[in-house]
Amino acid sequence: MVFGKKEGGKIVDQDGSGKATIEFPSGSKYVGELKNGMAEGLGTMYFEDDRQLTGTFVKGKPHGKEIVLTFPDGRKFIGDYTHGRRHGYGRMFFSNGKKYEGEWKNDLPHGEGSMIHPDGTIEQGTWVRGRRIDPSAREGSGRTLNRTLALVVILVIAGILIYIFW
Repeated sequence: MVFGKKEGGKIVDQDGSGKATIEFPSGSKYVGELKNGMAEGLGTMYFEDDRQLTGTFVKGKPHGKEIVLTFPDGRKFIGDYTHGRRHGYGRMFFSNGKKYEGEWKNDLPHGEGSMIHPDGTIEQGTWVRGRRIDPSAREGSGRTLNRTLALVVILVIAGILIYIFW
């Protein structure tokens, strides 16, 4: 999503210093620096669903490091944004006390990361599209390789037996 006048936003307050307030038909509001009618520089986006995003904007999209996204249910993300999406390194704090820390791609945990539980236990591993993958189920793991080899051995033995008794 791009935040600026072109998206139906209306500049309702501008103080001449490059800072302004833009209100959108959806009820969302951007307060911060502008360039050519778009969010550019430091600012805060207040969404109609009570989420709040604070950080650096480039060409109307959140982009940079240590951008903060808070949710009305108490969750909070602090980390990297690229072209409007959580992408790179980030930390998500959940209202139940859990914390994910690691790599993000397209707004989801993706790559190496850790889920830290309130009791102190830590799940480390690889995350794909928001879910931790079981290392034993990965293609190319020992378990998959053993199954493949067993199948090959069975087929070779069956072929030899057919040749001998045919």
